[in-house]
Amino acid sequence: MARPREFDIEVALHDAIDVFWTLGYGGASMEELIKGMGLTKGSLYKAFGDKRSLFLMALQRYIDERLTRYEVGLTRPGSPKAAIREILLDYVKRATDPFDTRGCLVTNTTTEMATRDPEIARVLAGMFARLEDLFAGAIARAKASGEVDASKDERALARFFVLTIQGVRVMSHMRPDPRHLASSVEVALSALSSGPISRTPDNPAPAH
Repeated sequence: MARPREFDIEVALHDAIDVFWTLGYGGASMEELIKGMGLTKGSLYKAFGDKRSLFLMALQRYIDERLTRYEVGLTRPGSPKAAIREILLDYVKRATDPFDTRGCLVTNTTTEMATRDPEIARVLAGMFARLEDLFAGAIARAKASGEVDASKDERALARFFVLTIQGVRVMSHMRPDPRHLASSVEVALSALSSGPISRTPDNPAPAH
């Protein structure tokens, strides 16, 4: 009978996410991963394979957890338009959190690896496609309920909001004032209606 593993695979995988998230793929040596995951070299290789295989597993787990958060937020009961606004403004809060300057693992990986690793590029493209689907679904429901003009193209708007999220994350590294980023989100949200753009609060709620 095979000897049972002496560590929790899920805990170890989340520890790997933290290492890659902090150091990037290129900066995360096997020594750093072994240290961060609290495993021996043999245990790491046996459970996860090589560094690249481990990274793909960690990235997919990170993506799955983020998409679940978006799905819960964008499919909740109530106003779809309000849900979209809350999702985007919540992203601003998280992107400007002064206690976590690592950024987004997806955005970091896109800039570091997408142009030179086709498999990772496909994983990232799948994530963005799923996020677009979630936004498009929320916009379609908003159209059906009369919150958004029926002539609006939900796919074009969904792609626009995905681009907005990525833009917020990139710009948060250069100009992290949440008021500036929140005002840009309000401009993006104005695409959902012909009404006036909502005024951004002078003192938005702090990030958590």
